[in-house]
Amino acid sequence: MNQSLEHRPTVLELNDAKIQNIQSVLKYTRHNHHLRSIDLSFTDLGGKDVARIVQDIASREIHHIQTLNLSRNITINDEVANMLRGLFRSNSAIKHLYLDDTSITHKGLADLIDSTTENLKLLTLSIKNSDIRIASEDQPEWKSIIQSMKQNCSLTTINLQHNIRVDEEFLIELDKELHRNEQIVEIIMPKIMA
Repeated sequence: MNQSLEHRPTVLELNDAKIQNIQSVLKYTRHNHHLRSIDLSFTDLGGKDVARIVQDIASREIHHIQTLNLSRNITINDEVANMLRGLFRSNSAIKHLYLDDTSITHKGLADLIDSTTENLKLLTLSIKNSDIRIASEDQPEWKSIIQSMKQNCSLTTINLQHNIRVDEEFLIELDKELHRNEQIVEIIMPKIMA
C-alpha cells in the first residue's frame, strides 16, 4: 500500500458545536477535496455564517460537497432558502439537502422547489418539522410549488412531514403530482385524512 496516500474524512460533522470561527471551517472544507458531506445541524449558525458557506459552495470553492445538513438551526429561514436557490443555479454538486426543524415557511419551500427545475442533481430535499403553513388562502404559492414539481426531473425523496399547518387540498394535489413523477421513490408528508 502506498504510504503517501493520506486518509481524509469524507464527512465533516460539527453538529451541536458552537462554531466560533466559520472561516476555519470553510478553510478546512476548501482544502479537503475528499469531503462529501457537511453536517452543521444544531450549530446555531447566524445568517452571515450560512451566507459564507453558501457563497463558498456557489463559487465552487468547496464544489465537492454532495450533502449539506443545516437542520435544527432556527436562523435558517426564507432568506436562507432564497440564498440556497441561488446556489442551485450555480452549483449542481449538492445531491442531498436537509433543512429539518428550521424557520422555513411555504415561501422558502416554493423557492427551493422552484430551484430544482434548474438543478438536476438534487435528489433529497427534507424540510420536516419547520414553519411551513400552507392554507387555502395561500393557493397561488402552492399552485406554484405543484407546477415546479411537474417540471422537476431529479428529486427522488421529499420530506415535508410534521409541519405546522398544511392545507389538505394542497397535500392531495401535491401527492398526485409526486406520484406522477416516476423519479420520486420516497414521499414523506403529513397524513391526508380521509
